[in-house]
Amino acid sequence: MKLTESQLRRIIKEELKAALNEDEGETPEDVVARVMAMPPAFRHSVARDFYSMADGGGEEFAQYYPHVDDLAAFGAAVVAGLEAAGVR
Repeated sequence: MKLTESQLRRIIKEELKAALNEDEGETPEDVVARVMAMPPAFRHSVARDFYSMADGGGEEFAQYYPHVDDLAAFGAAVVAGLEAAGVR
């Protein structure tokens, strides 16, 4: 497989951006994008987890979001994004 110079530059730019953002953790927008990329059957299961988190539950998910101080607010932001994308 051959890559053009512009393709290689794009890949390097994307990987560099991802590496620089790793320490910051996922934003609610990142989570929504990741969930939307899942097959619908999995998407709804994961969405239920974020509904639980938004309602003050879901403490078991804190290990996946160590950068988040307020899991309920984070969950609510993810739920809002998912609902805007048509996931209920």
